[in-house]
Amino acid sequence: MQKAQSYILSQYDPSLGLVRENEHIEKYWLWSDNELAAAALRGYTPNISENITKSILNYMGDYGAFRSAYGAILGKDTSFLAPLNKNVTDKVWYTDFSTGNTELQCADYADIAFLKAIHYYKIGDYAQSTECYLAGQRMFDGTGFKDRAYAADDNRYSTYKVALWKIAAELARGGDEDVIVAGKADEILTKLQDAETGGVYTHYRSGFVQDSQTNVETTSLAIFAFDTSLLQPKLAPPTPEMLEECKELGIEEEKCSEQAIMTEQSRRVNTPSGTQIELLGNPSMLVMFGLLAAGIGSGAVVFYVKSRNAKEKSRGRNR
Repeated sequence: MQKAQSYILSQYDPSLGLVRENEHIEKYWLWSDNELAAAALRGYTPNISENITKSILNYMGDYGAFRSAYGAILGKDTSFLAPLNKNVTDKVWYTDFSTGNTELQCADYADIAFLKAIHYYKIGDYAQSTECYLAGQRMFDGTGFKDRAYAADDNRYSTYKVALWKIAAELARGGDEDVIVAGKADEILTKLQDAETGGVYTHYRSGFVQDSQTNVETTSLAIFAFDTSLLQPKLAPPTPEMLEECKELGIEEEKCSEQAIMTEQSRRVNTPSGTQIELLGNPSMLVMFGLLAAGIGSGAVVFYVKSRNAKEKSRGRNR
């Protein structure tokens, strides 16, 4: 965690108050990179985190409001229309998800599936959340996610989709599924972190062979996968009544909150007994599991990352 956060900090330019894409690419993306970086650095370097947020707000005042699929995890307005990269000024860019006429679909991209699942979960549409979560999960082949972006990107897996998968499992699923997904995701993410810089590589191939550069966006999402509390606003301490309910539900005291209670109650109501994810590496069984869970109405949630085609062709950008 500290090495990953240190990597993000190393990309910070105090003259702009923003972090660049990576050490090789002098582009400063307001969103998603800097929005994510500000959250990832909150507890590590609060002053820098605050400076990044202020810089983003300054640019937004002149160039428009935040519009991104990442709003699902950042607590901001969310849009899933086909994105367009826009140049603000000089080296500053952002990706606008509200200009296209076509909405990105859960069945096409794992990242969109997970982000939409989170979005629907937050607004109480649990059936749609489940549908999107399972659509993304079915794309996992035991190594990574094979969606439309995988074939279009010369059969390379995208690391950030693994991070989103883990975030979704923790925030929306819980229980045994959370533990199983976390184990697999942690294994993959750890293999794709640069031992020296702490940055996380954006792409990899079979055998977990790194095939890309590291960048701020992927590294930030990996950080969230290991500590989702960075995505959550600070909450008031739980009341004695809440602590008692958490105890009954099997929620650890340090994780006890109104949201945790609601999530666990929803999971128990909507998740069929005995449902597991040991079969994730088997595509045919994944389909069977997905149909079963969708039919019963399992609760689900997920975290979003830009679609495969949302970024310009750059070795350092996520696909």
